Amino acid sequence: MHQNPPQTTVVFMGTPAFAVPTLEALLEGPYHVRGVFTQKPKPQGRGLATQASPVHQLAKAHQLPVWTPQRFDAEALNVLTGLAPDLILVAAYGFLLPKAVLTLPPLGCINVHASLLPRWRGAAPVHHALLAGDTETGITLMYMDQGMDTGDMIATQTVPILPHTTAATLTHNLALAGKDLLTHVLPTIIQKENARTPQPTHGITYAPKITPQDYLIDWRQPAAFIERQIRTFSPKTFFTTKDGKRFRVLTATVHPQPHAKKPGTLMQDPLCVACGEGALTLDELQPEGKKKAGGASIARGYAHYFSQGAVLPTDNLSKTSINGSKKAFHGTLFL
Repeated sequence: MHQNPPQTTVVFMGTPAFAVPTLEALLEGPYHVRGVFTQKPKPQGRGLATQASPVHQLAKAHQLPVWTPQRFDAEALNVLTGLAPDLILVAAYGFLLPKAVLTLPPLGCINVHASLLPRWRGAAPVHHALLAGDTETGITLMYMDQGMDTGDMIATQTVPILPHTTAATLTHNLALAGKDLLTHVLPTIIQKENARTPQPTHGITYAPKITPQDYLIDWRQPAAFIERQIRTFSPKTFFTTKDGKRFRVLTATVHPQPHAKKPGTLMQDPLCVACGEGALTLDELQPEGKKKAGGASIARGYAHYFSQGAVLPTDNLSKTSINGSKKAFHGTLFL
């Protein structure tokens, strides 16, 4: 009598919304998800209420066992060993895995990484691709090793970055691309028929973790860079006035024409600011503690800050300003 082959057993490790479609791909496929590892619930939102991660919420909705160790100590490793996975699948988990985990599953540990490796190895590939002005990025399925995203590549899928792409839209598009790529490639991994290609030794770049320093606008930078910074970190991108008042910048428009103004100078249009190269019109802002509004409305309401010829400071990139922003703009932004 013919017997069906046993289901491949998988343990999933992931945390943010980016990882949700990857877990969905497993749940929709012919796989046995033995359990899920994710980061522990953390304070989220304006009220800082403790909230489980998006992956945690999906796992519970499907009645999957969930573990939230703060590190892979002996206890966590014992749990994982008891699950006896054939494969561990990882998508933006947030922790490096020790060698004892990497060598545990017979089919290896597979990572769904949000860049076209070896470009943008590290914790924040989406944000660094946008900041750099890349016109495309993508997903790399890869075997994990003890390095930072240095393992052999299995497959890639390219995702375009358009002129108005934000971090939120790019993350969403990459998440869907990851699900699509995994759905097509995972069967070949299980059958050991997949490609396995070492990463190139050229073109390596790194995407370190985002810090509050990255949210603060420096008018000495080119206008094109600042506009990308706004699209990358909005609604957290901000500048300060001379007396320390903060304004978030939600959207902006680049004017590439050269000028002779000092960076930070308010020019003729409502809230058009001279930058190191070109100028930037601040289309939508949000004063600290207030509702968002258009640039012209803000210019009228805060005329004492934004009169023509006034200069916004470029020498306020201080530790005091940055530390203050942590409280005002609390939240988790990066992968």
